[in-house]
Amino acid sequence: MFALVVFVVAIFGSVAADSRNFGQCPHIDPLPHFEMHKFLGEWYAIQRTATDVPCLTYNITEKPGHPGYYHFIESHPNSKLAQLVGLGPENKKVGDLCAKNEKEPAVMDLELPYEIGSSKFTVFMTDYDNYAAIFVCKTYPLTFNRFRKWSAQILSRTPTLAIEYIEKIRTRLAAYNVDPFTLSKINQHHCEYHDHHESTAQTDATLVQTSDGKVEENMVLNSKTEDDSKIDEKPEVFELYDSQATSDKPVVPVGSYGGHTNPNPTEIPV
Repeated sequence: MFALVVFVVAIFGSVAADSRNFGQCPHIDPLPHFEMHKFLGEWYAIQRTATDVPCLTYNITEKPGHPGYYHFIESHPNSKLAQLVGLGPENKKVGDLCAKNEKEPAVMDLELPYEIGSSKFTVFMTDYDNYAAIFVCKTYPLTFNRFRKWSAQILSRTPTLAIEYIEKIRTRLAAYNVDPFTLSKINQHHCEYHDHHESTAQTDATLVQTSDGKVEENMVLNSKTEDDSKIDEKPEVFELYDSQATSDKPVVPVGSYGGHTNPNPTEIPV
């Protein structure tokens, strides 16, 4: 009986940050001619299906002595409660990625510690240098392959990403019948990235609202270092974003994608 309770909690308690349903995950076409060696390195989560975990990053590296296997490291800050009970400032999971089908190298098996079930990790868009889009479909045992959860994510090589890349990925998700409005913004402001000491600079196309109510695109140079958390002043262009980053409402783009319509069209894109 206890084992059954643990199993149920492991399934339903772990899916709060992802979509879950009975049946198949949406069909996602993997990126053709995918080159894993270009995909390695650090990625920052910009948007993810229904989650509010801040400062979420991934680091993918080769696994020494295991050709075709890769370390997949997921990191984000622990909650204050977790730190109070001695779990430390950082929550880090180290798993494995492996592409078992040479014809589809963009589709990999993902294994994470303390997680029940098997996951397929699919890269469906990337230019390797700026952005990436991944889709993870997880199947649970003892459910006759009927219960699944999935998540879509938009990744960036830096803590910010130009809106043109975000819109491109969200449009593709809509084409796969994945509602892009289920993706939430990941707050990457003033994060203390452990084991990450390099400064990053990027010119981003950012949507801002002018005094007359119009939405315009500004080019803003962002410079971020490990000391950003000590800086109180923020560029004015990000005030709109910051006010939404602490809001309970999901941050979603203006407009619609295919048959998916923004439930709150007054929101400004991230």
